[in-house]
This record gives sequence, structure tokens and C-alpha cells, in this order.
Amino acid sequence: MTTSAYSKSLRMYISKMSWTKFVLTNFILLTITSSSTTTIDEEYKLMPDLFKFDDYDKCIYYSTASEPTYCTVTIQLLPKDSSQSNVIWSIIQKVSSDKKNYRHDLLRHGICASWKCENFNETISECLSRIYKSKYGRLGLDAQINQLHCETKKSDYDINTKDIIILMVLIIYVVFVVLASIWLAIYGKKIVKNEDTKISPVEDFLSAFSLSDNIYSIMHKNTPKRTNNYLSVLDGVRFYNSVFLIIAHGAAFIGQTAVSDTKAMEKLTTSLFITTIINLSIAVQVFFFMSTFLTTVNFYSHLRRAQEVTLGDVLRKIVKRYIRFTSAQAVFIALYSSWFIHLSRGPFWEQTVGFNHRQCNEKWWINLLYISNFFFDDGVCLPQMWHLSMDFQLTVIGLLILWWTQKNGKRLLFVSGILLLSQIVWTLLYLGWNNFEFSFLYTPEFLYNLTFTLSKEWQATWITTITNLAALAWGLIFGYMYSHRQNNTFITKRSYCIWWSTIVTVSCLGTILFSAYYKTTDYYSNSRWFAATYGSIEKVLFVFGFGLFIFGMLHGLGGCVKKVLEWAPMHALGKLSFGTYLIQFVFLNLDTGLKRYPLYVMVYLGATDILKYTTLSYLGSILLTSFVLMPMENLANKFL
Repeated sequence: MTTSAYSKSLRMYISKMSWTKFVLTNFILLTITSSSTTTIDEEYKLMPDLFKFDDYDKCIYYSTASEPTYCTVTIQLLPKDSSQSNVIWSIIQKVSSDKKNYRHDLLRHGICASWKCENFNETISECLSRIYKSKYGRLGLDAQINQLHCETKKSDYDINTKDIIILMVLIIYVVFVVLASIWLAIYGKKIVKNEDTKISPVEDFLSAFSLSDNIYSIMHKNTPKRTNNYLSVLDGVRFYNSVFLIIAHGAAFIGQTAVSDTKAMEKLTTSLFITTIINLSIAVQVFFFMSTFLTTVNFYSHLRRAQEVTLGDVLRKIVKRYIRFTSAQAVFIALYSSWFIHLSRGPFWEQTVGFNHRQCNEKWWINLLYISNFFFDDGVCLPQMWHLSMDFQLTVIGLLILWWTQKNGKRLLFVSGILLLSQIVWTLLYLGWNNFEFSFLYTPEFLYNLTFTLSKEWQATWITTITNLAALAWGLIFGYMYSHRQNNTFITKRSYCIWWSTIVTVSCLGTILFSAYYKTTDYYSNSRWFAATYGSIEKVLFVFGFGLFIFGMLHGLGGCVKKVLEWAPMHALGKLSFGTYLIQFVFLNLDTGLKRYPLYVMVYLGATDILKYTTLSYLGSILLTSFVLMPMENLANKFL
């Protein structure tokens, strides 16, 4: 569009604009005349506000209207007359065409309908449609309401019978655990001291719920002294990995809600530093690897004692894992489907907590079958729990492979190689055929309201079983190698140690940094088969590097890094990491829903929020682990 056409089109709207916009537009016209193009700042000033929210509390609780009503709307902007040029629409198209930006033709607003529609004889939908069409019609734009949700002073969610039942069950369970712990503290010690006393089944059952014993188990190592097969280094790995994931998820959740400065948010997601932080989410592969690695080590330990692992032994291990995972999920499903929705209200509460409330009431069974990673298109209860579904699936597959290959190590290595090849080939063909990126690009538009979970690209490359087989394969391989080399020295020459450090650093840190750099450049948009090729080996390289890191650490390498990971407090922090990973999303979700206004984007505020989430998650994990996870695990070990 020429300079004269730009100026003529803008002048068409001057007479219809407010005085403030009149002054601003004339200033921009002078700039256009002198420089022939608008700057980025000027373009953002001309576009309609992407996020704009009236005061929710004043509207609902302090309004004088007969029926206070607050509505959240999604507005689709279109050119009013497609046959004529429109400056504002041209700018919207230009900015939105960059996939790293928001869609500025899709506005998300919160409006107090009782302030604007009280005196009109029409429905709220008709009133708001008229208001927005009139408001943006002056800019030559047509406004269509895509989504509309309205609330009054009376909540849409009443406390019902199910809520009361869930609350009573939780109270009864907590009281039972506390009373059992008190009884054991008074009488249990007498039983333990007298070795000749036979413990009754009831006493044995109650001992699984002892809070003092469970907390003691969290705080102290079960192994009295260090041996070559004592995997204490994994406690530190669990802790730091949990922290990395909280940082990554905290950074991603900043974009889940509305922001006051959209340009700042768009710049953050193109920042190498921020993109690297979000890329730390690949650390979830560490949990999958360690789960398979420990399963493999325990399997061969059992095999050495019993000479054979039966299918019944494998099924018992699977049932134990199911009980541990399900006890945790049941608590979150119960709370999200009942009481969390009653904690508060706000402009963002419905789209965050309300969404999980509805999904958990309708689709809770999908989570308990551990198949949630197959149902993301239609929405699932607690999307973050895909991690448990994946972990459980990989555990079942891994145990069956170990059982089938228990007498033949070469067969195990061959099957593991097939798993690696399957992931590489499938990912290569899928990414290349669909022209997808090797690693999902977390743009502001996809981060908002966690829209990326509905993306076929994210689903196929992140949560499907076949794209996570590398963690299973390397866990089997390194678990087998460690089980057969526990008492052997590994890599004694200094040059070998240097090679070990280099390979680990390049494989783990290198994949994260390269992926982040790749996403912040424009090369990603013109690299179909390069992206497919690298994407097919990214997780394979990362998990291999981490597996080699653990393998070396367990054989004496690592120096000061090993000492940090084996530091005594790491035992307790590592034990709490599973509960921490699960409970972090509760605080992230609730905190996002509790916001009253668009978030001010600032790195310092984000850092303090992440520190808050980390602290609260570990404190919450103490309760979850001691009250739920450990009692259920103790019962499974006693009776299975």
C-alpha cells in the first residue's frame, strides 16, 4: 500500500474517532508522511486491544444493577468491506501473519454487561454484538462474537451431594490416618521393641499409615551405608529435574492467561533465554528414563535371587505401580471435580479451573485407565496427567520385554534397538509428511489457555507412546548394563572421562540450546526435512546423554557434581519429587484462575512466581506423600 493510500484510508476514520484517538492518528499520519512506513510501536497502538477486562469484583459484588452480569467474550474481527483497503485490517493481518505473534484478529475481552446493557430491551448476546459492531465498525471492521460466557452473582456451581460425599470421605480418611498414627506412636513402639511379639494383621495394616514412620522414611536413607549398588545419586537427579520442570511449566503458564503488553509477550517467546527455559520441559524424559532404568535394575535383582521371574511377578509389579499412580490421581480428580471450583470466582476462573471441573466430572475414567494421552482432541481431565499415562504404559511394555528376554541379554538389546529405530523412523516420516517442526514452537497464541494441547503437532510429537520409546529403550539398555557391571570399574582413564563429560554435555545441554536457538531464528519456516531429521533424533540424543550421565555417576564419575547430587538432604527432596511434579499444576492452575486483570509481563515477577510455585509444591508434596502415596505403597508392598 502506497503512502498516499495509507494516509487517505486513515483520514476516513478521523471524524468518527474519539479526541484521544484523533490526536494519536494525526501524529501517526505525520510520521507516515515523513518516513513512508509505520513503526512496530505505532502498529500496536492502532490495533484494537487484544485483552481488555472490566473490573470483575466491582461488576459482580458492588454493582447497583438488579442482576449484575459479567461476560467473557471472544471476538472475531473481519474487514467490513473486503472490496476497499483498510489500514487497520492490513496491520492486523501483517502482525498476525507471523506465527510467533498473537492472532490480533481474535480479541479476548471481559465486559460488565450489566453496565452496558441494563437499559436495552434485548438479550445480552444481542446487546454485546451491537456494542462491538458499533465500536469496531468505526475502524472499518466487522466484529463477530465467537464465544460468550456470562456470570451473575449466583454461582453456576452449587454444592451438591457428590461434593458432600467427597468431602466426608477425605475427612474420614485424614482422621483415620491421624488416629492410626497416634495409636501406633503410643502402643506400636512396645510391639516393635519386643521381637518375640507377633504383630497381628490389624496392627500390620495400621502400620502402613503411620505418619511418623512415613516422614522418617522420607527424611532418612533406608540403606545404612553406601555400597556400589546404592542409587543415592538418583535422589538429587529427581530433585533438580523437578525444579527444572517447575521452571519450564511456570514460564509456559505465564502465557496461559491474558497479558497487558502483548508485544512484550511476543518478544519473550522469541528470546533465546526464555525459549531455553521453556525447552527444559524435555526433562520429563528424565522421569521416563529413570522409571524404566530402576524397573530394569530391580527386575534383574529379583532374577538373581529367584533364578526366574514369572508372569505373576510381572503382574504384581504392574499392579503396585497402578496403585501408586491411582492413589495420587484419585485425590486430584476428586478435588477438581468437586471443591476446587467453589474456592473462588473471577474473569479467568471458568476457563482454567472450570474447564478441569467439567472434564473431571465427565472423563475421570480415562485417567484411571491411563490412556489420557490418546484423548486430547476432545479434552481430558487434568491434561498434565498425560505424564502418568505415559509412564504407566512404558512400565508395562518394559516389564513385558524384560520378562520375555530375562534369560537372553542380546535379545533385550536387539528389542531396545528396534524401539529406538521405530521412534526415529515414525517421527521422521510424520514430521516430514506434515511439514511440522522438530520441536513444538510455543507461540503466544498456542500458550494462551493452553491451546497447544489441542494441536496435532504437539500431540503427535510429545505425548504419543511411539515418540517416547527412546526413554524406554535407553532405560532398558543402561539398566541391563548397570545390573551386570555393578562391581566393575567404569572408565578409569582420564581421556575417557573427558570424552564422557563432553558427550553428556553435548547430548543433554546441546539439544536444549540448539532447539532454543533454532526456534528464535527464521530458519525454522524453511527447513521441512531438516526439522524432520533432527526432530526424529532429538529425544534419542537427549535421553542417551542423560543415560550415559547416570551410568557414569553410578560408577564413580562426576566429581563435585556427584557430591552435590548425593548430598544428604537430596534423599528427602528426591522422595518428594513425584508428589511435587503432580501438585505443581494445582498451584499453577489456581493462581492463573485467581488473576483479576491481564498479567504484566516481567522477568522478575515470573522468577518470583516460579520460586513461590516450587516452595508450595514441595510443602504440598509432604502432605500428599505422607498421607497418600506412602501408605498406599506400603499396603501394596505388604499384601502383594
